[in-house]
Amino acid sequence: MKWVLWREYRLNRLIRIVGAVLMLLPYVFVLIGLVAAHWMSERPAIGAPSPPNPVLFVGGAALYSMALSLLTLTLLAGNAFAGERADRSAEYLAYLPLSRLRRLAAKLLLTLGTMVSIWGFNILVLLVLYFILLATPSAAPSVKPDDVLIPLGLFALSGLIMFSVAWLVSSLQSSPTFAVAAGLIAPWLLALALQGAAFLFDPEEFGFIVVIGYAVAALLLAVACFSTGTWYYLRRVEP
Repeated sequence: MKWVLWREYRLNRLIRIVGAVLMLLPYVFVLIGLVAAHWMSERPAIGAPSPPNPVLFVGGAALYSMALSLLTLTLLAGNAFAGERADRSAEYLAYLPLSRLRRLAAKLLLTLGTMVSIWGFNILVLLVLYFILLATPSAAPSVKPDDVLIPLGLFALSGLIMFSVAWLVSSLQSSPTFAVAAGLIAPWLLALALQGAAFLFDPEEFGFIVVIGYAVAALLLAVACFSTGTWYYLRRVEP
């Protein structure tokens, strides 16, 4: 099993590097912005705005980092099966005494480990910022838990759709690019379909229909696409 995991790591090494860059990129921009704001605050001018609250900026960077992690998730899913067929390594693996179930488990473990690392780091940052705000209530802005939980829920639902659709398309054909593109566009198509349905059937409940419909449809679509893609990969005769 270690050899299979190591092979998956090497196959997706570039994607993991991209994921690490995307995870840290928002923090780099925030750091540059805070340094520039601090430099400007040391040279005050008439009418200059007050320096920004670094806690809010770092919290925003954490949310942007988790949003960008959805691209990493989609890249891993789109490359899961189609990548092996594109570089012809699937044909080599077909001659080895290695079950597809173990290969499937290695792909899922790599994806799970990558996402737990990214989201775990950013959630830890958010928790630290939350306790900082609690320790300094006089300087804390009016930030509610929903301001963080709602975006996180949206990211999680969209990530499930993007991963499952890319996973399904990757299991059907040999183009990682096509699989990734399908995963990236899937949440937008679902949101547009729900908005159109809400506008036609009940415009007064537009927001409720779109939000609840997106949550339910995202879960159903994710389960259906992931299950179908997994079943097809395990039952497929060709590599």
